[in-house]
Amino acid sequence: MPHILFLHAATRDRHDLDGFAARVEGATVQTVDLLGHGDAPRTPRYQVDDYARAIPLEDDTVLYGHSLGGVVALALAVRHPARVRALVLEDPPLFAITPERMRGGRFERGFALLAQQKRDPAGPKTAADWAALIRDWPAARPGETLADQGEDAVGRRARQLAAFDTAVIDALLAGLATHFSVPAALTALACPATCLAGNPALGAAICDDDARRLAEHPRIAVRRADTTGHYLHEAEPELCLTALAEHL
Repeated sequence: MPHILFLHAATRDRHDLDGFAARVEGATVQTVDLLGHGDAPRTPRYQVDDYARAIPLEDDTVLYGHSLGGVVALALAVRHPARVRALVLEDPPLFAITPERMRGGRFERGFALLAQQKRDPAGPKTAADWAALIRDWPAARPGETLADQGEDAVGRRARQLAAFDTAVIDALLAGLATHFSVPAALTALACPATCLAGNPALGAAICDDDARRLAEHPRIAVRRADTTGHYLHEAEPELCLTALAEHL
């Protein structure tokens, strides 16, 4: 039976994909915390290869990576080609992790504000502090807030924000492409992959030019969801489940 390893986005943790992963059939399922997130170790450096080196892989693994997790999934597929059966990449910022693309964009503004909140002069925020702060933050579906998703969703996100290492954001803002070449990794990719792209107008990380560039790759199929932005597993879970099933 194939094995699916789920890799979450930056500032989140392994529980972010629990509800979605529970719907998968026909495979064993595993979720992990990336370095600096949840219960994973803290480290002096948070680069793509650092995340990848810290994750052991089983044979015949399908990697499902959301956002930063998608970039790490690509790195793992290149490091362990004999163990990776396929990739499903959910709106990964493959071409947006350079300082040039990060500078002045929505992700830079959001990450910089989050780092500022994490470094509150009054002291570290507790999960309860974060829960009070984030209730009105936008959620996956247009017009929806975290509070609309329920108290469990608010509490889960609050715990994630209280737990992750702020240095993770510092590395993202500096540009992860300094130590990891996405074009070289794509050239070396030996397994089939599906890239799920959201709508850039709704906050997706993959712009139209990025999607066309990925679609030219002989091993990558690109599917666009126009109804949502960056969090397809929450807003369009059936699309994500179908992509996974095709690789099983």
